[in-house]
Amino acid sequence: MTVRSLLPIAAACCLAASAAAECPTQIGGGSLSGNYLAVEGYTQCPTGRCPDPCADGRCANYLATVRDGANNVTAGAHVWIDFSSCQDIRIACDQLTAETGQVYVSPSIVEGYTNASGQFTFKVQGTAIATPPTTDTSTGTNAGVPCAAIYACGVLFGNVVVAAYDVNALGSPGAAVNASDVSLVQSEALKIAGGGTARARDDYNGSNTVNAGDVAIGMQMALQAAQGSGSQITGPYCP
Repeated sequence: MTVRSLLPIAAACCLAASAAAECPTQIGGGSLSGNYLAVEGYTQCPTGRCPDPCADGRCANYLATVRDGANNVTAGAHVWIDFSSCQDIRIACDQLTAETGQVYVSPSIVEGYTNASGQFTFKVQGTAIATPPTTDTSTGTNAGVPCAAIYACGVLFGNVVVAAYDVNALGSPGAAVNASDVSLVQSEALKIAGGGTARARDDYNGSNTVNAGDVAIGMQMALQAAQGSGSQITGPYCP
């Protein structure tokens, strides 16, 4: 996804708290790696803490590239994702800074700084807080609605739809993505098939609804976690 909207140039200057970052007088553009992002978890592994590689390719390696007014890549630019409008998503307090370079900022922001190629790769740690459906699916952002905003040095780059494989915030640490998540996604898919509201949190294939395809993806992610990889730990959560 290319940059879709930019704030006025005056907003491109970094905040005082981020003075160490390079912020050109004019952000010329840049790119994002897609319209969808799924928050993930990690697993304890022989090398320490391994972020979920996410077999479906959606949650790992969400790439932001920043360029200046002359179309040069911008190293050291402050980039962040603001999840404050994602009502059913919770971000982990521990964003695995040593492994990912990203940092949690209260209340709902994950930030980093671009490398020499003007790029930063997000591996956002977090969960959804869905509960079993009753008369409708539990409250959350509707499927297809981008709730997270991505910025570089104060310039809005775009908005993304956010999902979560740990859909119920249960089981972490050790089994964050498990059979109960799959069961909940299946229950929501059945409710939606009967006229319920589809939520972005478990629309894993970006179809703007939740159906058997999303349940199958959830099963795959739960199986990976059960086998000792994937998202076994997603918390603790903030705020």
